[in-house]
Amino acid sequence: RCSWSRIWPRWRRVPRVFFWIFLVLLVPVVCFVVYNRIDEAPSELALKFENMPDRKVADADNAWLAMVGLGAPDGVSTAEWGRRKVDAFNATPIRSVADSGAPSSESSPPGVSHVPMRPDPKPPTEDRHCPRRDVDCLQWALDRAPRLRGYQQANAVLLTRLDALMQLPEWQARYQQRVDTPMLDWGILAAQLDLLALDLAEAQASASDVDVDVDASLQKLAGSVEFWQRVRAQPQDLFTVLFSGALIERAYWIANAWLDRAGQEQITRHGLLLDRVLKPASGPVQWQRAVADQYLLFRNGMADLDPGLGTVLWRCVTDSASEGCLESLTTSASFAPQATFNLQAINCEQILRVLEASPRDHEEVAADAGRIMQGLFPQFDDVGALLSQLSYNFTGRVLASIGTPSFDWSKREHDREALRRMIVLKRMALESGVPAESLASVISLQDSTLGNPLTGNPLDWDATSRVLYFEPSAKQDWKRERVEIAYRR
Repeated sequence: RCSWSRIWPRWRRVPRVFFWIFLVLLVPVVCFVVYNRIDEAPSELALKFENMPDRKVADADNAWLAMVGLGAPDGVSTAEWGRRKVDAFNATPIRSVADSGAPSSESSPPGVSHVPMRPDPKPPTEDRHCPRRDVDCLQWALDRAPRLRGYQQANAVLLTRLDALMQLPEWQARYQQRVDTPMLDWGILAAQLDLLALDLAEAQASASDVDVDVDASLQKLAGSVEFWQRVRAQPQDLFTVLFSGALIERAYWIANAWLDRAGQEQITRHGLLLDRVLKPASGPVQWQRAVADQYLLFRNGMADLDPGLGTVLWRCVTDSASEGCLESLTTSASFAPQATFNLQAINCEQILRVLEASPRDHEEVAADAGRIMQGLFPQFDDVGALLSQLSYNFTGRVLASIGTPSFDWSKREHDREALRRMIVLKRMALESGVPAESLASVISLQDSTLGNPLTGNPLDWDATSRVLYFEPSAKQDWKRERVEIAYRR
């Protein structure tokens, strides 16, 4: 017979056992959550990128602000209209990556009279502008002359304003760096060069006053290059650096296409203007502002991404969580915002090192920076290191690793310089009447200022195809193994 007096003491131990099991499981979780609530102080690098000083630029001198306000209504200056748009955007709450779409293009407030773009009839996207590469932009423009002239007439006010703003001395972006920051409409700047290519092509083909018309067209081309070189001489945001570089490259290709049509005497007569078009930059791109903006873009993109552990727990209890409760709780519990920003600041510092490296030191610096950045990423192939990383801010570590851009920005700069040197060498040879058969010897006599900046060696010459060429370092951008320009004389 079983006696309750003998069984009951054993049953009394069961709750105690469960209590200790629960406690053993709960204590590590509590310690983990508490440990991850202790955020880091801003690091020196984080403060450096957060507080990057801006130059003082007056609105009236700021061509970027005039570009934002390009569609200003009659009676309102482009600078004033641009300031209104910037202030209106910067006053809106910052949105996180989770609740924002792609950056919007420049637009004016609805219901407000402004000067719109009128590409009517709207050309197909793939043929809207002359491709930068592989196409003779002068011939491309001639083939589309009626469409381009119609565009020019319809957008005469905007194009006149564009010419005016390119006389201003400064360029400084004033939008906050956010995931929803509007992008400037660079299309009209590309269209401006397409129209310039058309002017140059028609002037070259004209039977009268060829030199007068060509001179005017080359003056505009030189003015465009000088404006963007002046912009790039100061620290700028990333989009300004990338798009201005692309516009300068377009100008180089236009100059190259004109050289294919011009005679030796004509090239000599317009030598001073060609010097202006093909003049080297006054110095390397200053990348500090662009990298700092990428840091701020990451930091602001994380705004409100984590609503807090308490809020997530409440959403789970009330069944209003947008994601799985366990996933949301784990993500929130293992996220320390400032520690995440400090990791991203280390990544940005290494990116800056790579961008500032010379062409010939680039690969070595990139390899060293890559090792440092790789050490910050989750170490899935090292169990011990991974367990250590899991203990603190693992979500932030993952976000910082996927928030690091795959960049070849400085490589594009080095390649563009190589292209410029090829066109300069071609211009010199054409002006001197050098036949293609003798070009190899001319190339070998040039000093380092006309050599390949990527290797330090002379530029390459393919005698069979009669092309000057180099192998680009930013192959993904160029989508080819060789960049070539023809020499047919």
